[in-house]
Amino acid sequence: MPERSGQGGASRSTRGTAGRGSRGATERRGAERARRRPSNRPPRDRGPRDHAALEARAARRRTVLRRGIAGVVTAGVVAGLVWLLGFSSVFDVTDVEIAGTSPETLPAVRDATRVAPDTSLLWLDTSALDARVQTIPRVATVDVRRSLPHTVTVTVTEREPVAAVPMGTGVALVDATGFAYRTMPAPPTGIPRLVLGPGLAPSPSDPTTVAAVRVLAALPADLRSKVLELRAASPYDVSFTLDGGRTVRWGADADDARKAAVLGPLLGRPGSTYDVSTPDLPVVS
Repeated sequence: MPERSGQGGASRSTRGTAGRGSRGATERRGAERARRRPSNRPPRDRGPRDHAALEARAARRRTVLRRGIAGVVTAGVVAGLVWLLGFSSVFDVTDVEIAGTSPETLPAVRDATRVAPDTSLLWLDTSALDARVQTIPRVATVDVRRSLPHTVTVTVTEREPVAAVPMGTGVALVDATGFAYRTMPAPPTGIPRLVLGPGLAPSPSDPTTVAAVRVLAALPADLRSKVLELRAASPYDVSFTLDGGRTVRWGADADDARKAAVLGPLLGRPGSTYDVSTPDLPVVS
């Protein structure tokens, strides 16, 4: 009997231990399932730092997005401008307007300002056009401008004759700089003859030519219109003949304004030769 009782106690003890182990395993599985199931509890309130971090991340995303959009738009605008300015016909030259030329000079200026087809006004080399027009002898100055969207405006100032230098069977017209730009059979009305010293040719680089045209420029307009002929043997020996046959000895190209001021009243005196080469001591003979 005692032996059976001991066996029964051992059996109960074993069953109790097994029961506790089974319950523990069950509890662990239940806890694991509970951890895996979504919680129905409301989310934990985020603090100010969490909200600030979220706002910062959102701001960075917005900045990246804006920069990306701006980059795409900028690239599109640049590509459009490159095409518009460099490859489209929007600004092609279609008209060249010329002003300031005489009928005799106009054809030469028109030829010099021809523009190749499909030339953009924006890329037009106005300096090259200017240089071509300047090669025309009768042109003193030229101004080439762009007029959007299609027009080139060319304004020309032609040379004006101040004297006519005998050359061969005709004369060469000389402007106020001493440049000989045109030959004619005879001087135009109102243009005096200019006789230079032996071996001299009219040129802006010739001191004698320059002296002669400077003397003419120093005279009042009413007196200048009475000059029939100038003689310039050198820059220091200039004289001219007025209508009526009177002669003026000017001397050197110096003190021109003073000499012109003295000559006016001096011509009121009777005489045939008026010497103002020394303006403080003029002589009438």
